[in-house]
Amino acid sequence: MPAQLDTTYETLVKGFLEAMNEIGRYGKEKYGDQSFERQVASGLPPSRDVVRTKTVEIMRHAKAHIGMYMNFDRHDHFGTYKHQLAAAAFNLMMEYYYEDFDKEEVLNELPRP
Repeated sequence: MPAQLDTTYETLVKGFLEAMNEIGRYGKEKYGDQSFERQVASGLPPSRDVVRTKTVEIMRHAKAHIGMYMNFDRHDHFGTYKHQLAAAAFNLMMEYYYEDFDKEEVLNELPRP
């Protein structure tokens, strides 16, 4: 299990972060050893070795959650609207991770798998 964050993010909404964390737990259960959460916990560098980790798939999934929210569809697992938003944001966070923006940001050289 990754270490808990000890930093206070005064501009972020606690309830939203909690909903994103619930989405992450659900993803870990749903995808098991192939989950994003397990990859992050492994400490290995980001790898896009499965189709659902490609930029186009992550963005498609994020857009789908936004679309469902806009259509007043509740999240299929949690049954809430907030989890649709949290799922969209979680997907965007996954893209951030896979592009390895913590390492370096060179927008004009980003690969588009």
